[in-house]
Amino acid sequence: YSSAERRPERAAEARDRVLKQMADNGFITPEQLQSSRDAVLQVVAGGVANSDAPYFVDMVKDHLLDRFSEEELLSQGFRVYTTLDADLVRAANAAISLGLENVDRQLKARYALWAKQGRAAQAQVAMLVLDPHTGEIKSLVGGRNYGLSQLNRVLSRRQPGSVFKPIVYAAALDNAVEGVAPIVTPATTIVDEPTKFMFDNQEYAPNNYGEEFRGTVTLRDALTSSLNVATVKLAELIGYDRVVGVAREFGITGNLMPTPAVALGAYEMTPLEVAGAYTVFANSGVRAEPNFMDRLVNAEGVSLEQTRPKLRNAIDPRVIYQVDSILQDVINHGTGATVRRLGFTGPAAGKT
Repeated sequence: YSSAERRPERAAEARDRVLKQMADNGFITPEQLQSSRDAVLQVVAGGVANSDAPYFVDMVKDHLLDRFSEEELLSQGFRVYTTLDADLVRAANAAISLGLENVDRQLKARYALWAKQGRAAQAQVAMLVLDPHTGEIKSLVGGRNYGLSQLNRVLSRRQPGSVFKPIVYAAALDNAVEGVAPIVTPATTIVDEPTKFMFDNQEYAPNNYGEEFRGTVTLRDALTSSLNVATVKLAELIGYDRVVGVAREFGITGNLMPTPAVALGAYEMTPLEVAGAYTVFANSGVRAEPNFMDRLVNAEGVSLEQTRPKLRNAIDPRVIYQVDSILQDVINHGTGATVRRLGFTGPAAGKT
């Protein structure tokens, strides 16, 4: 039960106090003050409280303040309908709580060292859950503790790292569709070995995780095992400009440069951009623009804003079919196999 259900008299006192402040500051009339005080206090259940999704609520507020003044929002009785799913909000909060416990445990040894150096050592987090067919954001978490930091990290630019790699492979496989040489397939081989790449008179020498190299590998194996050097070699083979161009089609708008580092996700983008790009993988090559508003209705029931899915073709579905097949391998026996070890058995594709 909420506090309003347990102690309705206190809820009424709090309501009346706020109403008086609104009247004193001219946001409502004396008549509105009295009618609101006379209204029977009702508790509405089943929704999502601000405390459940505060970062999401801030996004909605910012969106509304772009159109209306605070006075209008407080006085005109708007009803705001969003895309949020209450069950998925609760699931996201629970998953993040468990996940951070695990991360904190792994970093505990480092905490001691960082504490001596006077550095903050707490990991941060962002989670975004959306429907890839409509772009509707169903759940969003922008940090581990809204009370301590209101920065919404879903909108913060960071290096995406290896989650960018599937776009490199999509660009390479798309050559066959576009009739651009060289033509590659998931069975094309590449040599994974220590390599120095020269670009703009500068040397770039990426390493693999754990400094392990596999020798001759197929493109399927290279992405399944997230091999850095093999991925940069592939980007060099098809051209870094080609990688950037396909990334733009996926909806990545950040500052991408056609360099070897682009293949390994070295250029910053927001988690929202990345999630929007991944709708292409989950939607047979069609990009769905992320959105969080369903509709806005005024006090008279007139719709002031109605969101429709914004969809566009980003890449040939045959290319996505091949990439998705590899990303299923990532989950089944590649770098994302922990998903299976934890007991998840449903069909899935993904990237660490």
